[in-house]
Amino acid sequence: MVGRQTTWLLGSFLALAVVTTSCNGLSNGDQESSPPFLPSVSPGPDIVGEWMRAPSCEELVRALTRAGLENLAATSVQGLLTTPSDQPAKDPEHPCADAAKPVETSHLFTDDGTISTYDEFGRQVGFDYFGVVDRNTIGFVGFYVNYTIDQRDNVIFRLRVSERCKSRPACRKRAAYAIRFLYPGKPWEQVS
Repeated sequence: MVGRQTTWLLGSFLALAVVTTSCNGLSNGDQESSPPFLPSVSPGPDIVGEWMRAPSCEELVRALTRAGLENLAATSVQGLLTTPSDQPAKDPEHPCADAAKPVETSHLFTDDGTISTYDEFGRQVGFDYFGVVDRNTIGFVGFYVNYTIDQRDNVIFRLRVSERCKSRPACRKRAAYAIRFLYPGKPWEQVS
């Protein structure tokens, strides 16, 4: 299995697990129940497989801006820059000024409800579980992700950051990590 991505994705993927715990805007003890997964329904054949793309810093900043999280861009682009992967952007007004070229990454969704992420060398850098909510929605603990398959058999993820989440700093950060992981609105090409 060949997947692609820089090592920053590991942190993003692990952060997605954190996002999933309370991205409904709840934190500090205000917990909402997990999404109502349908255990008798396995993921449809449309999401099962390996999906690849080469994300860019500029795409991430645009996605964060669309979600109303532009003030988190300087720290969210860590790992997409030519600077050390644990450093935020040098210029918060121009977070992609030191951007590296896009590097391919992949996500592998399996019919047993696991998702693995691979870097540009085919090394697994992330792992999590997901559940089926409905035909075009998967869920992580407390977090839904809608997806569609376009005419070219590409998957496009969609997630909405609620106004309640936008008003809570911890949830805003977790939502930014989820956006960094999924690049919502951008197509991922199916490779297997």
